[in-house]
Amino acid sequence: MNARARHRAVWAVTGVLLLSAGLTAAPSSAVAHQTRYVQFDSFSAENGLSQNTVRCILQDQRGFLWFGTDDGLDRFDGYRFRVYRQQPDIPAGLPHNRITALLEDRAGRFWVGTMDGLFRFDPDSGHFSPAKAEVVLPVRERLVVHRLCESRREPGVLWVGTSHGLFRMDPEAWRCRPFPDPAEPSGPRAPDPVLALAETPDGRLWIGREGRGLSWLNPATGRAAPVALAPPAGGESKDQSVHDLVCAPDGSLWIGGPVGLDILDPSHDSIRHAYISNFHGIHALCAEPDGSLWLGTRGHGLDLYVPRRAFVEHRDLLEQRPYETIGIILSL
Repeated sequence: MNARARHRAVWAVTGVLLLSAGLTAAPSSAVAHQTRYVQFDSFSAENGLSQNTVRCILQDQRGFLWFGTDDGLDRFDGYRFRVYRQQPDIPAGLPHNRITALLEDRAGRFWVGTMDGLFRFDPDSGHFSPAKAEVVLPVRERLVVHRLCESRREPGVLWVGTSHGLFRMDPEAWRCRPFPDPAEPSGPRAPDPVLALAETPDGRLWIGREGRGLSWLNPATGRAAPVALAPPAGGESKDQSVHDLVCAPDGSLWIGGPVGLDILDPSHDSIRHAYISNFHGIHALCAEPDGSLWLGTRGHGLDLYVPRRAFVEHRDLLEQRPYETIGIILSL
């Protein structure tokens, strides 16, 4: 399939949108005016998707698209879907049907985060192997994997954001160990859920939490510190959650949260607002090679932010289907 030329957008109600984006040039007397065109293709359960709520997306090294839904793991080859679901009579099958995170590491290993832990997946055999999590959970609680991030400096090492804080996964030892964050307040309370992870070129791991904002950790030195988010105009935000993080080519960090889009300058760890959203915040980010940024919102669909012009352009996802709720973007 020719999926590598495409960017992907997903929303929670109507399934999957595959979008192709590019630039067209219309010459003028001075400078050619560039206009971005976008073509959407829509896929849902009617087309073979296992379930319409898609929480994560991955394009693997062979070009296949993978979608983690609330009812299975789906592979799309450009023509049809192949669905992997939990089957009690298959010991090496999918352990839980709600897929929450996907990652293919640089060695080609395929990792699947679920509502009940982290698993390595072999696409050729269809087998799922659990990673042992060294944590004691309260009764009836599970280790929900929210985000996966491969270390740049330690090949194969994964950082795992979960419902019970930050974990470090060593593929050689096949164990997922809790990694206490010195920036978190000490005490008997449980660690905050980690929703977003990103590593910047200076070696720091940035950690976005539910309700408690942003912090950084230097795994090599053990140093860590919280970083205050920029308050919205009119006062302090009650919700300090960080939903997504993307590292820009220049080393700055884009931050998606309930207020909108922020940008962090790592040279002095200052954060400023780039775009304040009035539509329930930003839940997903995807960077373009030209530096622009796709913004997935929870209630306003898909936006395109162009930093050099500080301009936000809204994209109507499916003008032909106005009767459907298509405003919730969970992954890009």
